[in-house]
Amino acid sequence: MQTAQKPREPDPTAPNPASELNDQPNLTAVPRQRLRIAMITETFPPEINGVAHTLHQMVHSMLERGHEVHLIRPRQGKGDNGTLAPREGLQEQLTQGLPIPGYPGLHFGLPARGAIRKA
Repeated sequence: MQTAQKPREPDPTAPNPASELNDQPNLTAVPRQRLRIAMITETFPPEINGVAHTLHQMVHSMLERGHEVHLIRPRQGKGDNGTLAPREGLQEQLTQGLPIPGYPGLHFGLPARGAIRKA
């Protein structure tokens, strides 16, 4: 004859990864320091893909937190004059790019060491 086992009580001192994922960070505990962030990428809107979307959201989140963002990316064709609306703390720098064979409308960036160093 088996006896029913009593469920174990959770250890309150043990880490709980599931609850940590749901906890919101305590941003008030972090000293507010305005950072200057340079982001160099080859994929960003107007391209439509998951990485471009994620980077776009990251830039907006950093700006909302008061950081300065310098985005450097290749121009995606002649009509690409930047995709972000001008706002304080944001600089979008477009570099030259060449078309990617087999992917119409997409360009990869050319080395721009001098322009990046100057910026």
